[in-house]
Amino acid sequence: MLKGLETLEEQLLRSVRTGRFPHAHIFEGPFGCGKKTLVDGLCRALNCTGEHPPCGLCANCLRYAHGNAVNSLRLLPEKSVKVETIRDLIEKVSVRPFDGGRMTVVIEAADHLTAQAQNALLKTLEEPPEYAVFFLIVERMSALLSTIVSRCAVHHVHPLEEEDCAQVLRERGVDPQQAPLLARAAQGSVGRALQIASDEAYMNDVRAVNAALDGVCAASDIPAAALSLCDEKRDAERTLELVEGWARARLLKEGVLDGGRLLGAVADARMKLASNVSRQHAMELMLFAAAGNLKA
Repeated sequence: MLKGLETLEEQLLRSVRTGRFPHAHIFEGPFGCGKKTLVDGLCRALNCTGEHPPCGLCANCLRYAHGNAVNSLRLLPEKSVKVETIRDLIEKVSVRPFDGGRMTVVIEAADHLTAQAQNALLKTLEEPPEYAVFFLIVERMSALLSTIVSRCAVHHVHPLEEEDCAQVLRERGVDPQQAPLLARAAQGSVGRALQIASDEAYMNDVRAVNAALDGVCAASDIPAAALSLCDEKRDAERTLELVEGWARARLLKEGVLDGGRLLGAVADARMKLASNVSRQHAMELMLFAAAGNLKA
């Protein structure tokens, strides 16, 4: 079972095993939160011949694991998916699997489909082949036509809690001491945390921002922390995202900086930076706005 997604995964697998699995699904959630991993498991389960799908041992499961599944179509992410691409996909879907199995159709980044492409897909979702199951993976369901959404079962996939994310990272070989820091920086997204871990410059930014904020809590020195957050070598938006991750981790913890107020202050800082307020001034205002009773 996927950590943090056990309930949703079990519900979906139960519907596969009972033959009550809808023909189209939307999985919405931020990058790296497990949407694709969950969908891959469902695709295996739909054609698994084992007793408890997905068994991981039958011929169909092994073909899928090695990228050789004959009943699987996948549209990889593109900046913009045009109608011609969808028409080509639909043409392939119209060919019934020779072994009588289920055809799984995975559209990654379906929120990048143009309106024309979505309308072309809509016709197939309205009258789908009985052997086909569609999976639309999105970060922003608002980018989909309401008519598309209405014909799909919708599943919201949320990032993991920080401790759960850190545990998954450790299981994947991440340094145990770095795992909590990465989980916080990625705000519970395992995929994003793994990306950060492979980027040394990004990791240096994570360490610097966390050290600056921890320094405020230790010494209440907001000007010094703001100056540290203003490193011109570091992207301002990345800094604010890391501050958000730190703040979310502190929402239930006491300290000099109030996590809830800091999240609101980050939004204000973004607007100030967009209005050409100096970076140091914006960071100082952000930290002062989030400061509670400063401790000496």
